[in-house]
Amino acid sequence: MNPAVSSSAIGFKLARLLRSVGVGGVGTAVDLLILVGLASGVGLGARVASPIALVAGLLVQFVGQKLFAFRDQRPQWGKQAVLFGLVEGVALVLNLWLFDLAVRLIPAPYPLLRVAVQFVVYVGLCLPLWSRIFSEREGVSA
Repeated sequence: MNPAVSSSAIGFKLARLLRSVGVGGVGTAVDLLILVGLASGVGLGARVASPIALVAGLLVQFVGQKLFAFRDQRPQWGKQAVLFGLVEGVALVLNLWLFDLAVRLIPAPYPLLRVAVQFVVYVGLCLPLWSRIFSEREGVSA
């Protein structure tokens, strides 16, 4: 393998990973700001505000992952949104299951376990599948 090609491929993947993590941070911030704003500012309460905030965060995630992290300009928004939603649904179930397992088996603070589980699901499931959804290569595209 050509070292120049290898290092440029690694650099490309690292840059995409960092952009994706950044988008995740923005999506989380939007989620939390809307949650707090609606729950405490408007007085809807956390349980009512939660789904609204989660959907807003997911929308930011989808658009940010597509356009910024993966730089996908193809007009396949609908199909990609459905696939992204399916990945997020599987990720939710996996996060719930692995977190439950981790809390029972690993003697560590639960916030640390939450972050660790989310990272494992992100790296092991979400990022690879998002790469397929937003890929520009023929035969892999969504």
